[in-house]
Amino acid sequence: MAQIEADLKGKKPSELHKQWQDLEVDPFKSKTDLSKSTSCFRERKEWFIAQAFCVDTPKETNARILEALMEGVNSIEIAGLNSKEELEATLESVNPEYIQINFKLGEWMFSGGLEAAENWAKHAAGGSWGFDPLGKLYRTKSWYRNQEEDIKLIEKLSKSSLEQLNWLEINGADFHNEGAYASTELALSLAMFNEYLAVLADPAKDAGKLEFKAGVGVLYFIELTKLRSLRTLAGAVAAEYGYSGDLFISANTGTWGMSAYDRHNNLLRSSTQIMAAAIGGADAISATPFDLSLETDHRFARHLSRMQHQMLIEESFLDRVIDPMAGSYFLESLQADLEQKAWAKFQTIEKEGGFIQALASGLVSEMVHEDRQKQFKELESGELSVLGVNLYPNKEEQLSAEIRVDLNRLSSETEKGRANG
Repeated sequence: MAQIEADLKGKKPSELHKQWQDLEVDPFKSKTDLSKSTSCFRERKEWFIAQAFCVDTPKETNARILEALMEGVNSIEIAGLNSKEELEATLESVNPEYIQINFKLGEWMFSGGLEAAENWAKHAAGGSWGFDPLGKLYRTKSWYRNQEEDIKLIEKLSKSSLEQLNWLEINGADFHNEGAYASTELALSLAMFNEYLAVLADPAKDAGKLEFKAGVGVLYFIELTKLRSLRTLAGAVAAEYGYSGDLFISANTGTWGMSAYDRHNNLLRSSTQIMAAAIGGADAISATPFDLSLETDHRFARHLSRMQHQMLIEESFLDRVIDPMAGSYFLESLQADLEQKAWAKFQTIEKEGGFIQALASGLVSEMVHEDRQKQFKELESGELSVLGVNLYPNKEEQLSAEIRVDLNRLSSETEKGRANG
């Protein structure tokens, strides 16, 4: 520290501290700051390359799925299905034995969807039913049917013999894509997780059948540590119910940091987002096409999003090291600070009565809205710099396609997919 002060010629090191979201970041860390932490990385060295599909027409969606599988995708999410015929046509020529299949059946789950998809599900290498009643409640202010019937469906899923499929989804990406800070996304995800665990018949055995979805933003170190924090904190919540197994985390390059103008910069952003998710220990990672904000074909953009995974695997070897950030004085200290902030917010939600009560009282919306407004102000002031948006924007660019109305609501292939899912 004495040498740092000398190099700064009289300035205090604290003057170089950064404010990242609601965390004050001290860039100077040493071995004395290293916390004793347990492993919080995925079980596998490699991650699943994931992609979401919303069924407009089964034939076209089937072609997109087969193309994606040929380019290395091994985890697919399917939303927008309404009949067994659509399901069969969408998955024609797909071999489920080597891939994960994540179904987003929505309302159809109550009226034959589970039975129609069961034949595909039982042959899949893994995946999930993606049932997300609390996420649906947040997005649309209503349950799929009602609270009682939705919980009964959870009970039905828990009695399924399909051990390779997870039952429930905790979608923190929804909060991220609306501008929530990392600590807020973590806190709300934990609150949803705790709400679900309370209704499981045997959470000590089945907590691992719930999986998390996290959005990944452009603040590289924050996002990297957020995924590790999620695994650690969710593990702590699960331990209160007697569960000590692994938890599945899926990460998606969020839409919050995407730009319609200078949109090829989104490729730079998503590359570091995938890298952060990989080093942070996500089990599955999906990359949003760089032109998602525009009403375009997206085929080339989807191809590039898949190739970004291949580049990081084949050229950067990120699938060959387990927990590459373990032992970093700075990152582990940042992770500890983030966990402390997130846990405090989680406790505030629990004092309100849990996620459902906090949603009804407006606390959840208030937390997300406050973060979003602060980030808008940081963008406007230039405190938060985003290439091509408020840093070196191309003011002469003319768009040749329409901008989607509400990009921040897009956390799957299309808004229709999220609504149906």
